[in-house]
Amino acid sequence: MTATAPQTPVVSLVDVDEDFARLVPEQDLDLARRALTLRELRFDAGTPITCADPEAIALLVVAGAVWRELRVGAGGAPQLLGPGSVVCERPPTDGGKPVHDGIALTRLRLAVLDRRFLLASTRWPALASELMRRLADQERDLAMQAAICQLPRVDERLLALMWHLGQKWGRVGGGGLRLPLRLTHATLGRFVGARRPTVSLALAQLRERGLIERDDEGLWTLLGEPPATDDGAPPPPPDLFARR
Repeated sequence: MTATAPQTPVVSLVDVDEDFARLVPEQDLDLARRALTLRELRFDAGTPITCADPEAIALLVVAGAVWRELRVGAGGAPQLLGPGSVVCERPPTDGGKPVHDGIALTRLRLAVLDRRFLLASTRWPALASELMRRLADQERDLAMQAAICQLPRVDERLLALMWHLGQKWGRVGGGGLRLPLRLTHATLGRFVGARRPTVSLALAQLRERGLIERDDEGLWTLLGEPPATDDGAPPPPPDLFARR
């Protein structure tokens, strides 16, 4: 009896991502569904993300969450990616398999964007524009986190960070905005550049002020209104060429 090799799971992009589907004219949806049938990768929580497909240009998060972190010495710049986010391929550093800087936080499903996506984008150019928009949004997300880390007090950084994450991941409920993420004090410290004891003290202050609360499951709820942000004209750049 001959054993049957397990089939690689596939997914149609227009069935799992509403934003991409809306960019295809309704009369072309059936065609796009066939043209954008992509290979799917699945990872268990805690697993590094790998992809040996030489034709892959990017990986699209279909379900689950990804933790990414750029490390510099003892410090780091973490980022959370969820459904709709893009994990880009990185070229091999030693001639071997592609290297990734992501780890699955939960059970994870990724769609492999390859030449089929590129070919579909020649017929529906808005698909490529949407991919670029998402990458730009993710870069802006990192810039926002960098700006948050410039706030002088740790409690300010934590509150701004939690609202920033809440606007992407949060769900309204329990009298506030509930974060469906188990963010420990140490994890929050990695986001805002502070040690765990300092984070614990700042979180206690925020709870005393009635701005956040934590339930028995370890989930945070944000109360009240988000911190004000300056949406006006940007300040003038520093004079980088000023004489000393």
